[in-house]
Amino acid sequence: MIYLLSFGGEFWLKFGMRLFPLLFIAVTSSICFAADEPDYDPLATGCEWIMDATITGPDGTLKTGIARRVVENEETRNGKAYFRTVTTVERPLPPLSEVKLSRKDQTGFYSLDPKSKDAKEQTELLFPYKVGLTWKKFSSGMTLTDTVIGFESVTINGKKYDNCVHLRSTTDDGSYTEDYWNAPGLGSIKSDMRYSNGAKISLALREFKPGKK
Repeated sequence: MIYLLSFGGEFWLKFGMRLFPLLFIAVTSSICFAADEPDYDPLATGCEWIMDATITGPDGTLKTGIARRVVENEETRNGKAYFRTVTTVERPLPPLSEVKLSRKDQTGFYSLDPKSKDAKEQTELLFPYKVGLTWKKFSSGMTLTDTVIGFESVTINGKKYDNCVHLRSTTDDGSYTEDYWNAPGLGSIKSDMRYSNGAKISLALREFKPGKK
């Protein structure tokens, strides 16, 4: 969620950071919800997602890589407890790393930029998931509208994941669209991102490591 100069530099700098919000959505907190309500967004110290990335440039050039997100320890900001989450992208691009603070409660999932003293909390997701639910968010210089599309089965590398929530994120001008799926107990398992210049990025879960209970 990538390059414009020889599919390696400018395009990554312009679009590559948009990979992070997608993986950031994959994580939420260990707060307990109702027993009959699946946790689509696990977040606890030690959680780790490893995603296979397929990147198609505007000219059709294809690259593959690995994206990784790790949830670290809790820290307090403005009287609220957040988990420190680190997202990295490895090969074929220059390594990138981003750190954010994340938390969730029964109303939604929220993020904070730890580098800014005056950072305002951003809404990433709203709970509970219901078909047709929409909300606005701001990420990587874009204002996006997110919508809950439905609940579906998703197959990745021959493995079927049932009852996944399908969400769609779009910009008002249509320059960017992302469809992503979160699975119960796993968080983000798949994402398809499309840019108006023809570039595409697909992410698929390779491995999920649960954190502390």
